[in-house]
Amino acid sequence: MSAEGKEIWNLEVDKSGVIWIIGEIDYTIASKLRKELFPRLEATSDDVAFNLSRLTYLDSSGLALLIEINRKLHEKGRKMIISEITPDVKKVFDLTQVARLFGV
Repeated sequence: MSAEGKEIWNLEVDKSGVIWIIGEIDYTIASKLRKELFPRLEATSDDVAFNLSRLTYLDSSGLALLIEINRKLHEKGRKMIISEITPDVKKVFDLTQVARLFGV
């Protein structure tokens, strides 16, 4: 959360169904994001695409959430597709060795 008390994240879904995670995802935001995302994921049987081009920060809680989403989708025979990763988020994926898990 920013110094002014405003949350520094947002979630948008574009016309093609791609989910955009915007801003910063840390431990204070991950549970809120989970509450927003999981009903959307359960409402469809399609694969799920995330655009992370506007995700500026991701800590271990956010990474754990993405791993959990990937696992739940995989259990149902669905895929999680991640595109347009920022260099900082890609670095987190590489350091934690999940880039291959996410196919990036």
